[in-house]
Amino acid sequence: MTFRIPTNERRLSQPNSSDVNGNLYQTRNISLDEEGYIKLAPATVKLYSEDDAAPFINIDSISIGSSVYLLGNEPYRTHKLEFLKSNISSSATTDSNLPENEGEGDGVYFNGKQVSTDQTDDKLKYLDGTTWVDIVTVSSTAPGVVSLFPAQNSLLYARGNIVKRINTSWAVAQTLTLPSEYTVTSMEAIGNYVYLATHNKNGGDALLFLWTGINTTNDGAYSIGTYSIQTLKKYGSTVVVVDSLGRLQVFSGSGFTELAAFPPYFVDINWGDASNEYLFITNRGMIVDGDLIYFNIANSFDNVDTEYLPNMIGDIWVYDPKVGLYQKYSSTNNEVLYDTSVDAGDINTTTNIITVSGMTIPATGSPVYYDATTSVIGGLIELKWYYTIKVTSTTFKVAETYKDAMEGNAIDITSTSSGNRFYFVSQNDYGLGITEKSHAIQSLNNDDINAYQLGSLVFISETVDRQSTSKFKLIGTCRKIRNLGYFVTPKMFASGDNDIFKDITLRFRPLKYGDSIKVKYRTTEKIGFPVMPRSRNDADNFVSWTDSTTFTTVSSPTRNFYDFSSVSVGDEVEIINGAGSGFIAHVSSIEQSGYQYTVTLAEANPFYVSGDTSMVKIDNWKMIETIDGSTFAGTEKTIAVDATGGWVQFKVIMEGTDVAIYDTVVTNKTYAHQR
Repeated sequence: MTFRIPTNERRLSQPNSSDVNGNLYQTRNISLDEEGYIKLAPATVKLYSEDDAAPFINIDSISIGSSVYLLGNEPYRTHKLEFLKSNISSSATTDSNLPENEGEGDGVYFNGKQVSTDQTDDKLKYLDGTTWVDIVTVSSTAPGVVSLFPAQNSLLYARGNIVKRINTSWAVAQTLTLPSEYTVTSMEAIGNYVYLATHNKNGGDALLFLWTGINTTNDGAYSIGTYSIQTLKKYGSTVVVVDSLGRLQVFSGSGFTELAAFPPYFVDINWGDASNEYLFITNRGMIVDGDLIYFNIANSFDNVDTEYLPNMIGDIWVYDPKVGLYQKYSSTNNEVLYDTSVDAGDINTTTNIITVSGMTIPATGSPVYYDATTSVIGGLIELKWYYTIKVTSTTFKVAETYKDAMEGNAIDITSTSSGNRFYFVSQNDYGLGITEKSHAIQSLNNDDINAYQLGSLVFISETVDRQSTSKFKLIGTCRKIRNLGYFVTPKMFASGDNDIFKDITLRFRPLKYGDSIKVKYRTTEKIGFPVMPRSRNDADNFVSWTDSTTFTTVSSPTRNFYDFSSVSVGDEVEIINGAGSGFIAHVSSIEQSGYQYTVTLAEANPFYVSGDTSMVKIDNWKMIETIDGSTFAGTEKTIAVDATGGWVQFKVIMEGTDVAIYDTVVTNKTYAHQR
């Protein structure tokens, strides 16, 4: 008997309902864009954060017009998003009557002007030159929502239970007042109708309202079956919504049909709060790209004992109608370091050493992007990615490939020039796993983003830094950065009382130097596992690193502390938040002194820096084998398992760039009598 992923028809399925359904139970940093392939998704990089500008917080809308506007406590804008942080500037330096949104604001481009809500003074405004002009005032404590209504050549503005239609003269053409218990959370116009998603403040059923924009009354209302519709977007000829139970549903014209659901739906968790309009997906936290739907989600639950689900990593999830819902991108503390004025005197053609200033060279093997403003350095090509060979903290050599960098093989520099730009990616993790709140997501075209450097998707994340302080960050994707991701299979059950699960065969695209695939399995579960943090805001849930292989829990916990009493040598440790997030290793020793545990890992954390703190998840995965692209040249590998049990479950970890698996086959034979 064999189990196969994908199926013989090349189908993949992640239903999120339990660990016995579909052929994917969990994904982290995985792309299923190419049908029949399980691929490592591109890594992510921090482009801007509140460390760069203190007011860069509460960014709940990324609006595209004559510029890209990032609307939060202050509006930020850029003509083209790229690695150069100075391209992003606050409107506070140039504009007057500035809109301020302290969370859950919104904006669009309408009538040739950038429009923004102003949550502080209850106004809607548009930018005329350098002055933000007041359009209308709606007093409420609710989020502001704006949208376009092309059929009426109008702008829509909703706050609380009030909806305004505004014409091109910036005058209110019509007002809709919904019943007072409803707050508009999101809206979208399709043809002659506006679809209004709502939140029921009294805890009753939320309604999807329809409105033509002509009358003062709504033109239809449909119950969602729970207290909130978190977000709504156009999908084909209708709309899709996400409700507070975690269901993705499509409107049929007379009701709703479920397309998929996030993990909380299947464990009876309300993913929100009816009393305070808490949103795990905000209005601008969902976008549609053809048949695909992208979500920027928060994966913590304020109203339950355990705040996190073990099969639910935060940030960017994707709905693919051929697959279901899966996790693709994570927030990060990876950052860009650069020197944009490397001149002829900084380049040594004898030693091939280049000197930079104003930054520290990251580790050997780090990707570096080269650009020239005048003539190109001899031996290099403009607008190209290379790899770093670190010499000192301010000097480096350039390598053609990651392998060349790790082996010290530098490109021969034949001539110098001035005005050169080098952008280095300093890698600090493989992606953070816990997101505190949902914020904006947007897909940009080549006019709005530097496609040589970044992918089209950008998003705002509120996640911790490596010392566990929460920060707002603008995140982009980059294929040149090494990543780590995995998929977990459902349990594969024996045909009899027990089977011998003989082996697992993987077929994959050729691995490069530095790429790897690790295979783990288990046939039993441990009581109290996985060990998980229980509160994102509690210091007792962070571990402190004493060196690259050792961390400790707090010595005097006050509440919600980790219970490591069942952890043993061989168990897997996965960093899910904070410093080094995404790194995975196994326990080589564990010691207890009072309440404090000291855990030593079998592998060194490559991102360790003194003072680091992290959140970890511990589970009972057993390592079988590592397929190392540095030494393995094939595209198929059969790995012996020889495990006896009533079921087996696998975890397959991919590390590197562009790693892709297209076939996974598990072979078993009956060990005991047939059932």
